[in-house]
Amino acid sequence: MLPTKVKFKALLNVPKVRKKVEASRDKALDRAGAILRRQAGKQFRRRRPQSKPVWKRVGTYEGYPLVSMNFQPSTPGRITTWKPKEFLRRKIQYKVDPKRGSVVIGPDEKVARIQQLQEFGGSEPVKLKLVSPIPAVSLYQYEVPQTLLGFSGKRRDAWVRRAAYIGMWHSQKARVKGKTVATDPGRVPAAAFMGKAAKASRNLIPQQFRNQLRGP
Repeated sequence: MLPTKVKFKALLNVPKVRKKVEASRDKALDRAGAILRRQAGKQFRRRRPQSKPVWKRVGTYEGYPLVSMNFQPSTPGRITTWKPKEFLRRKIQYKVDPKRGSVVIGPDEKVARIQQLQEFGGSEPVKLKLVSPIPAVSLYQYEVPQTLLGFSGKRRDAWVRRAAYIGMWHSQKARVKGKTVATDPGRVPAAAFMGKAAKASRNLIPQQFRNQLRGP
């Protein structure tokens, strides 16, 4: 008995298959972007501004100590996103590019410069603006630590009271009232939060492309 030969012809709807392949790919890319953004957000230290300022001696000004007050002190090697806005953490965006078959992730254009500084390091000059135009021992309800105040007594035939000039740091581009009494290069160490996020997502992203294409 001769073996039976079966002949058949399969009709493949190429445009339909291509459309399914691209839709599955874009879905996987969207998931990959979401994972990477979530991992990047985990690199930020989420904190609320302190109820009491951190005081620091900057130098001297007109014979008095010059000190800064800061309610949002930074932590070396860590990026802090401040509640409730957390704008640095929330400004990480991603978007799927169907034409290129890729997903692009990065900071919002409004904070791109700051995010780039946090990722790669660099410097952003800052200025110290006087909050009080005259030396003081306290500002608002906050008292300057005694160790940072000038010594009371007679200096060069003039009596000098125990007080200090108080200022706050601002970006060079910020429009803030008050006299600029000090500047700083504002060096920022590289935190590589996107690089760390990519490393943490390395084993998770390939899984999003598996078994995505189903059906005839």
